[in-house]
Amino acid sequence: MENRLYLYNLGIKTFGGFATLGGVIQALQLFTQPDLDIKSILLSFPAWVVYIFVCLTIIFAMLRERYKSMSQRVEVLNVKLNEQDAMIRSLQEMMKIVPFKGRFFLTTEYLYNELGEYIQNNIDIDSIEIKNTIEKRGMGNKRDSFVRLNIRGVVSHKISTFQLLVAGDTIVNFEDINIQAFERVGGKQKKLCARIADNGQDSLLKQVVVSYGKVKSPGSIVDLMIEWCWPNMLNITDCDYTTLPNFLAGTVKHLKMSLECKEDIGFKSASIYKYKVGMDKAQLILDVDMSEITDTISYEEDNPLMNSTYILYYEVAR
Repeated sequence: MENRLYLYNLGIKTFGGFATLGGVIQALQLFTQPDLDIKSILLSFPAWVVYIFVCLTIIFAMLRERYKSMSQRVEVLNVKLNEQDAMIRSLQEMMKIVPFKGRFFLTTEYLYNELGEYIQNNIDIDSIEIKNTIEKRGMGNKRDSFVRLNIRGVVSHKISTFQLLVAGDTIVNFEDINIQAFERVGGKQKKLCARIADNGQDSLLKQVVVSYGKVKSPGSIVDLMIEWCWPNMLNITDCDYTTLPNFLAGTVKHLKMSLECKEDIGFKSASIYKYKVGMDKAQLILDVDMSEITDTISYEEDNPLMNSTYILYYEVAR
């Protein structure tokens, strides 16, 4: 990198020197030979050589400034990357004190927090509901998890898309989870285009973009249903958890999460936690009263903690 800067400076000095020398010669020629036609001197071959040297000097100067600007940006990004690496290492150490046998990815939570600020939807969400269903399909002690996300609210600024972040597992191919999105309009469901954005994000975390097909103006009602299926995701013989990251908008008035099991198993216990980057550990909100639970565990909260993740943790009766 230093060699490149040296070459730019050398080019500026060399071509600038030739341009200056040529300009001096042209000026002397004008003063010493006043009978010559100025136009012919300015359009002569030596003059064009001077022009070329001037242009090359300007080009090298622009390249040098561009290089300096890019170098500064790289330095800033390197500093930020080092800070992120340090935070991730710290979070990995903190995983030892998080419940659920260390399975809750604090690293993923940090990435949520970093990326969430870039995908804020211009919607005031009245209610957000996520329902996970443990299907009968699966292998071994794992079963498929069918996820349905309902979002209702009002547009605050013009939008044409709705974006969310989903976190999976290293063994899951995001292309196979078959994300679908629908908008409820006048009692009917209209299918929307939903895709996973290819933006180089971490393999555990992907950005899903739902397109409305037209621009929604402020005051418009939003009533979305987004669903997908995680293959072999939830444990039916020991314990596991589902999450609802609260990063979808600037305000959320009501949150609901539930877990239904179609498999013939019994829940031994269930707890609700919430976690936000900066907390020492996930905060216990509620130990669910299992005497009233058959096959569905649910939790609701008004004015949930923003930029945090709500966790439904369960244990299976053996």
